[in-house]
Amino acid sequence: MRVPASWLRESGWAEHRTIFVKFGAWETACRVRAGGGADDADELWLPKAVLGGVRLPEGLRLEARRGADRLDIGPVVGLLASFRDRDMTDAALERWLPYVGEYAKIGGLIVAFSLEGMIDDERKAIGCAYDPVSGGWVRGVYPLPAALYLRRAKIGMYAHRRLYKLFGRRFFNAYAFSKWEMYCWLRDSSVGRFLPETAPLGDERQAEALFEKYGKLFLKHTTGFRGVGIYTAERRGDGVALSTGSGEEWTTRTLPDWGETYRTLLAEVDANAYLAQQAVPLAKLNDRVMDFRVVAQKDEAGEWRAQALIARSGPAGSRVSNVSRGGAAQPALTALETYIGDRHAARRACEDFAELALAAAAETERRSGFHYGNFGMDIALDRFGSLWLLEINNVYPDPTIALDANEPELFAKIMAAPLRYARTLSGFGPSSIP
Repeated sequence: MRVPASWLRESGWAEHRTIFVKFGAWETACRVRAGGGADDADELWLPKAVLGGVRLPEGLRLEARRGADRLDIGPVVGLLASFRDRDMTDAALERWLPYVGEYAKIGGLIVAFSLEGMIDDERKAIGCAYDPVSGGWVRGVYPLPAALYLRRAKIGMYAHRRLYKLFGRRFFNAYAFSKWEMYCWLRDSSVGRFLPETAPLGDERQAEALFEKYGKLFLKHTTGFRGVGIYTAERRGDGVALSTGSGEEWTTRTLPDWGETYRTLLAEVDANAYLAQQAVPLAKLNDRVMDFRVVAQKDEAGEWRAQALIARSGPAGSRVSNVSRGGAAQPALTALETYIGDRHAARRACEDFAELALAAAAETERRSGFHYGNFGMDIALDRFGSLWLLEINNVYPDPTIALDANEPELFAKIMAAPLRYARTLSGFGPSSIP
């Protein structure tokens, strides 16, 4: 392997000395010799064995980290974009381009691949590499990365153990936890007082006790999202109003008591897959229920940051605020200023939202034992001014909410953050480009 002559002097490498060269997950031994250029030449000639015969895209901005007996070349970071090779379509690749939109701040080789495309024993993956010259993806066989972000977290424990064997702790957002797991982890934590009281719907006595205590419950699937499959049960006079629906379309049945309500639910849903949760009286903006999405992401130093605060309001008459169910989004500060009527108070409220989100992110990671770097926190403000942590989205915290709020620059920042964090995990530290 030919290296600049100055490297030999600075690193104390003798001519023809054997060192270990690492490129992503690959590592091999090479003998070094001085290159033919000037001492300050910035060229490194790698033998084909180091790259495993792989042809890399042109124009990659690679860096080198030298040690006493090793050379790390990179960064090499990865995006586990899907589970099957067949999902790596041209249309999908186009959708994934925003992840590399800040390539200048990430650099190196960025590889997107599927779980199915991994060749573990060769430390390779069949997938695509980002080409900064063309601005697109190049299909091929590439080295497995040194650090990996899982775009969608629903993998089983066998796959999780497989990734741990290959990457150690240098992969994140791999475990998809349920709403019930989140509640159990956090109810006795520093953020426990912000959680609506929750019980498994399958435990009839606990669910009934919650109904008697609060008079209104949300009944939701423990792994559901976007407001799909939600019911409400509310005491009305001597009976119970059981409602279900989405957006503006809700149907309500009046049942004589909780026992009949519970039997009706058992006939329609798997009670063991549902939760009964204290209904929070959501604040309303222009007579529409409102809650907030806080995007919590790790920065290049590995610290949790509140990357975005977005307010969501449901359609008129809806009980949920999901944008996917006909709602709307706007910056949280704008919505809170309208709701509170005071800009300074609105700013303080935003700070409170961020503080809660970051505490919840840190507690979730610590108590779960899994490695995360990207969460979407659903936080509510009730009619009495109290904050509530409703949910933590970890499977795929949808970044397009920033576009719904007409914040394209914020969308780009959210999309790029995971791979900027992966750069640090790969051993190359924060980028010198802010």
